[in-house]
Amino acid sequence: MSNIYAISKCGHTFHHKCIHPWISNAKNCPTCRTNAVPSDIIKLFIQEDNVENVIPKKEEILPYTETKRANYWRRIMTECQCEIIRYEIGYFQYKCLKDFNVQVS
Repeated sequence: MSNIYAISKCGHTFHHKCIHPWISNAKNCPTCRTNAVPSDIIKLFIQEDNVENVIPKKEEILPYTETKRANYWRRIMTECQCEIIRYEIGYFQYKCLKDFNVQVS
């Protein structure tokens, strides 16, 4: 099952664990800054060659590592390596450190 979501207003795609916190705080697309709210996020259903992947359940752990720096928090998502930086003045910065490698047919 796909874990990729898109912002319906601009079409940019992100991982679920990356885009939902971003939109809740920043109210825009991290790529193009188009205004967006949580209801603008849609789940993409992508068929992957009819192969069923069975992933064993893991212990519940945080999906990111977060470190406090001088004037900001740096959060790196474990699964996708996306990075979210939250500055104390309220400014957010988003950077995806890994390509999605998704083919839509």
